[in-house]
Amino acid sequence: MAFNPKKYIVQKCIELNNEVKGKVLVAVSGGVDSTVSAALIKEAGIKTKLLFIDSGYQRRGEPKTVVSQFKKMGYDIDLISAKKLFRKKTANSKIENRLAGFRNTYFDLIIKYARKNKIGTLVQGTQFYKTSVQTGHSAPNNKFLSSKIKLIEPVRGMPKDHIRAVARELGLPESTTTRMSFPGPGFLIRVYGKPTVKKLSIISEATDIVDAMLKKHANVFKNAYQLFPYLLADISISYKDENNEKAKGWIILIRSLQQLPDKDGPGYIYRPLFIPKKIEEKLVFDLMKIKGVARVCFDLSPKNGSGLKVRTGATIEFQ
Repeated sequence: MAFNPKKYIVQKCIELNNEVKGKVLVAVSGGVDSTVSAALIKEAGIKTKLLFIDSGYQRRGEPKTVVSQFKKMGYDIDLISAKKLFRKKTANSKIENRLAGFRNTYFDLIIKYARKNKIGTLVQGTQFYKTSVQTGHSAPNNKFLSSKIKLIEPVRGMPKDHIRAVARELGLPESTTTRMSFPGPGFLIRVYGKPTVKKLSIISEATDIVDAMLKKHANVFKNAYQLFPYLLADISISYKDENNEKAKGWIILIRSLQQLPDKDGPGYIYRPLFIPKKIEEKLVFDLMKIKGVARVCFDLSPKNGSGLKVRTGATIEFQ
């Protein structure tokens, strides 16, 4: 049976009203998952407060842009700037410890804000593939679980195309309905090793270039599930810089994926999406102009599918 977003919204609003008592706090990132979650809560007529946490690992200007967008849509939203705190808590050399530091800091801020504002329910956007294996920053830690704050995830168990369909039915902006996923920890998991100022500057500039390409050629990449750069900063490579002088630099790895139906069962599989030659050449040229970038490479490995069972395979992000 085909998914009916209108019926889903009606049913979900009934469920939310039965489940929620009092005001709720919605943690938003600007992505389609959390935005749809906020919109469903609003559609259900539940009193809502939105919160955006600026970790310093988001795209350039994103915190202000997202907050402004939600205000234009009539939401009551607060912004917490915690760049220094996140930087301090994610300075460990091991990725596992950095992610744990991010997760714990995220929930510490959530708990503190909720208690200060006397809110007993947190709403998050948790998408389909996370329902089987959820180890990301939004998976509740022990401190949150013992805080007695209730957690609600309105879009949990939904594939991305269904979430986008709900977003369109709710009348959300096209910039939201078509937006590609961006990880909660942001650039923290898109650079190798410690997130130094230099690494973050390079990956931020590279991301701006890729995003500009996607916007310019939106029709070409309409089937792209995700397309982003990753900074391989573990190997220093010799190259000629813009002044034709010998220098040392790092590798930008481009991850480009398309979503396809899984012929072996429910859900989807993800395979490389190839960039047209002329667009690819311009992308490589622009990325190579970034100071400190010595190579641009393309990742051809698959991603594990978002089916009912998570299979062994590469993940959507690198760590």
